[in-house]
Amino acid sequence: MKKLLLLFLSMACFALESCQPNPEELNKESESLLDSARKYFAEGNLDSATIMAKRAQSKYEHLIKDKNRATPFLEDLENYQSVDFKKDAFYNMTREQYDSLKKGFFVKKYLNDSLLNMAFIGALYKDKAQWANIQNKKKDEEIAEAKAEAERINTLRAEGKVKRKSLEGELRNAFLDQGLDIKVKVTGKENDRLILTYVLFNDVWFRRFEKEGLFDGWHEQGFNRVDLKDGYNRYHKWTYWEK
Repeated sequence: MKKLLLLFLSMACFALESCQPNPEELNKESESLLDSARKYFAEGNLDSATIMAKRAQSKYEHLIKDKNRATPFLEDLENYQSVDFKKDAFYNMTREQYDSLKKGFFVKKYLNDSLLNMAFIGALYKDKAQWANIQNKKKDEEIAEAKAEAERINTLRAEGKVKRKSLEGELRNAFLDQGLDIKVKVTGKENDRLILTYVLFNDVWFRRFEKEGLFDGWHEQGFNRVDLKDGYNRYHKWTYWEK
């Protein structure tokens, strides 16, 4: 009984191995299907080219991943037919490249497949009039973006200016709550200078503020200079950051 079971298992394993796809045959079939896809593409039959490429892809699924050439071909087909892909090509095309395209000398790798890439450049040449319109829109977009960015920066600057001025009262109260009669003044065109006045200020206090990270904290709030003064012109020291 054991012998019969072993014989049966051996036959089953042999049958299973014989049913496994042969990589060499699959590779030949895949290449043949891809050749057919390219032929259909050259004839302008994109639907048939896509069908053949998808069949090749199904064959390639049994092969090593890096040998799968159908998937990038299908991606090239999709990009070749994509209106947005063509617009992006014109959007990123420099004046020199456009002049080269007009003369028929333009060379660039947009698609992996050489046949599709040449055809795509031919399509760009055919629709080269789109370049000027797309570039004009690009300039308008860049101007609008620059304007929006400038407005954003101005808004942030104005908000920061107001916020730093409000710290004048907040810091004064915070010091008073700690029993320190430190006067606070926020000045400067952008309200980015902080002046603290206290009769006992000296290098010890300066070092204390430095070690406790107060200077860095105020700088993070937008102050570019912090002064410590004793109010009697005996002590005046400051720290500042380049704008």
